[in-house]
Amino acid sequence: ADLNTLYMVYFPQSVTIELDGLMSCQDFGAYHFATDDTSLSKKNIFYAVEPDCGGSIGNITFAASHEFAEATTDNVPTPGSVPDFPQAWNDASGFEIGDLCGAGGQLTAGTSHYTVTQYFLNSTMHCSTGGYTSP
Repeated sequence: ADLNTLYMVYFPQSVTIELDGLMSCQDFGAYHFATDDTSLSKKNIFYAVEPDCGGSIGNITFAASHEFAEATTDNVPTPGSVPDFPQAWNDASGFEIGDLCGAGGQLTAGTSHYTVTQYFLNSTMHCSTGGYTSP
């Protein structure tokens, strides 16, 4: 592992995850964090927790893309509206780039279509699914 690695950890529907008194699939759908929330030390591990809330594959790809976008731009989130190093890419209300948009979009790879999150692009000041093209 290094600072360029993100672990996406998926849990079956039978597992409920508690985060600070909040329950998965009731209070949140997924989240990302780091083992060290105060620094970017070489020992830090970045991860996203992805519970199965019983939705479709579209729900799973939306949640995965949402947490991936946020974890890669804000890998050590700090509390809500109090951004501090090493946090980045959130507004004064504590919303990260995926939260600012909320809506989903579609990506196409060959004949397959995937529901993904839109994220806020500073370069255009709009929400987008980015410039992905299928290989």
